[in-house]
Amino acid sequence: MTPELHRRASDLFELRELPDAVRSAGLDSACAGNAELRAQVVRLLEADREAASGAFLQGHALEDAASLVDRDPFNLPSPGTIIGNYRLGTRIGAGGMGVVFEAHDP
Repeated sequence: MTPELHRRASDLFELRELPDAVRSAGLDSACAGNAELRAQVVRLLEADREAASGAFLQGHALEDAASLVDRDPFNLPSPGTIIGNYRLGTRIGAGGMGVVFEAHDP
């Protein structure tokens, strides 16, 4: 979407104040055949309607977020795993460059 299209869609968002019956005709007139602009304004109006209904707050955000979080984003081996000559112990730390495990050389 171009900045100009975004600005025009934002301006037309004010049509939300109109009754439904009048809004559609006003939107048709204001968009003057620009299907992309009309679609963007319709998306804005639908999002506004959903937000006003409170439907997006009905879900359990914490549970939804937890289900999206990967518990082990690096798919790390568990303590006790043997890699080469080493048996991994507890995880000591992690940072931007990697993960450090305590290890034992049996």
